[in-house]
Amino acid sequence: TEIYTLSLHDALPISPRIVGCRTPTILGVTALAHLTITHSGDAASITAPIAELQDAVFVSIVVGRPGIVAELQCRDIETLDRALTTIRALEPVRRVETAIYTRVLKNTSAPVGQPSSLEFDSIDVQVIGQLQRDGRIPFAELAKRVALSPSAARTRVLRLIDVGLIQITGILNPTVFGMTEMCGFDLTLDGRDDETVLRQIARMENVDYLAASIGRADAVGTLIARQRSEIRCSLESIRQLAGVTGVESWVHVDLVKERYERPIESLSARR
Repeated sequence: TEIYTLSLHDALPISPRIVGCRTPTILGVTALAHLTITHSGDAASITAPIAELQDAVFVSIVVGRPGIVAELQCRDIETLDRALTTIRALEPVRRVETAIYTRVLKNTSAPVGQPSSLEFDSIDVQVIGQLQRDGRIPFAELAKRVALSPSAARTRVLRLIDVGLIQITGILNPTVFGMTEMCGFDLTLDGRDDETVLRQIARMENVDYLAASIGRADAVGTLIARQRSEIRCSLESIRQLAGVTGVESWVHVDLVKERYERPIESLSARR
């Protein structure tokens, strides 16, 4: 499922933004990866060209060993490999380490898991586009915009939700509630009962996002909290879990890019 983390810079100040979130699968996005980038010199000289990449949906300067973290959402592994080659060629990048997501266990802003069906037609595409712009749109108004009856529009929306292609969700700015601290972390697990360990972590209140991965780490996650001390306590709780053999963390200090939307026009009917 696509990661719909909230932008601390761009989100609305008070009122929730109600949107129809769709999974990247329907856009043919199959390779999602988290990057930690070690560099020398000015971080901004690296983050700017990375942010220009269409497949780079998240770019942030952090305090921690890597210095920069990024997330790529690519059509396939070959496309991901080309993007990594482009990033590694940037000066003064010294090292790029990759964790490829295998499944999402928690995402507070979107459903997890794969859709039960990937079948949709051109009218569904129009419906998804309207909901992506405004998840509050009444069925009567939606019906007018996509040339359906209100009952038919309602049926299509409910089917899209039921099969897991979209979710109508409210996006709030966490800073309104004092959630101003954001920390990312890598996990190394001992392999004996990883699923149980990850589900324990996913149930923790301050864990905003958690995905199992292969490559640099066995899992990648995000913590959001009101105070730095809450972040520290959460990390300590994770370290103490049986099955966790390593935790590496970083604190986000400059969010350069966070944009997960892709043009709805790139969708085509799929039967």
